[in-house]
Amino acid sequence: MAVVTAEELRILVRAETKAAVENLNRLKKEAKSTSTGVKTMGSTAKRAGPEIGKYGTISKTAAINVKQLAAGLIGPVGVTVAIIAVTRAIKDSISSSIKYAAEVEQISIAFEVLLGSAENAQGVLEELRAFSVKTPFTFEELAPAAKRLLAFGTEAKDVVDVMRDLGNAAGGNGEILNRLVDAYGKVQAKGRASLEELNRFTEAGVPLMKQLAADLEMTNEELFKFISAGKLGFEEVNKSLQNMTRGEGQFAGMLEEQSKTLNGLMSTLKGSMQELGRDMVSGFIPGIKGVTTVLIDWLDKLNEARDTANETKMLTITDSPKIQLFSKDEPPFDAKLIGNSLK
Repeated sequence: MAVVTAEELRILVRAETKAAVENLNRLKKEAKSTSTGVKTMGSTAKRAGPEIGKYGTISKTAAINVKQLAAGLIGPVGVTVAIIAVTRAIKDSISSSIKYAAEVEQISIAFEVLLGSAENAQGVLEELRAFSVKTPFTFEELAPAAKRLLAFGTEAKDVVDVMRDLGNAAGGNGEILNRLVDAYGKVQAKGRASLEELNRFTEAGVPLMKQLAADLEMTNEELFKFISAGKLGFEEVNKSLQNMTRGEGQFAGMLEEQSKTLNGLMSTLKGSMQELGRDMVSGFIPGIKGVTTVLIDWLDKLNEARDTANETKMLTITDSPKIQLFSKDEPPFDAKLIGNSLK
């Protein structure tokens, strides 16, 4: 076991104490430096506070500006969309009115041919237009049906009344009206009714056979024999139809009731708008026809010029059978003759 002297012990303690003091001083310096860093960070944070607040204000202002910009854009865009929609609606309305006016013009010419004069045609057409405005039928539905009735032999003065009777029987349905017009017209044209035409009324939901039996005071069996013998005339059929559609008849007032429904009101509105549009554009029709005629003439001349150019080109090719070969001094020869000699 080693023995440590007192002097060696003092030296060892002095060395350890010195090292401890040095370590303590170093720790103090580090602590002081850390404190200074913390204070610096605090000052920096304090200075950054207003800057952060400034950015917050800027962000808030930017958000407000974006909202103001959006609000400013929505106004012009909304106005632009509205203008486009209105313009398109006006364009479609004018186009539809011109088309309707053109159809009415064609119908007018057809009625003039059937009735023999523009005056008679105009009178019937005016009655049909007035009738269409008050019923679920449009003028486009009534005009062709009336035209067929005239062709079958209905008098011009009776057309609208017959259309009203058949319209009541049809319940305001355009498709059924056309079927009844054909059946009625065939009976009128022949002057007598057959089971075929009368069955078409039955198939359309109009019990005309029952009404005929009641009016003629016949049983169903007697009525069938009467019809089969060709004895049922047009007058009897027309009278029974009027009994069903006028006064206290089964279908009397049907058109007036149907015109009160939504479909009837929409049809009436459409008819009124069509007539209003036709009146508005009728003054432009002659001008439109004039411009169209000029365009057609111009296109015809253009086509004629093209055809003439094509014919000239063909003549230039086919009128030169002589082909010059080699030099100008050598005589030309006929290509057709050489072709024949090679056969």
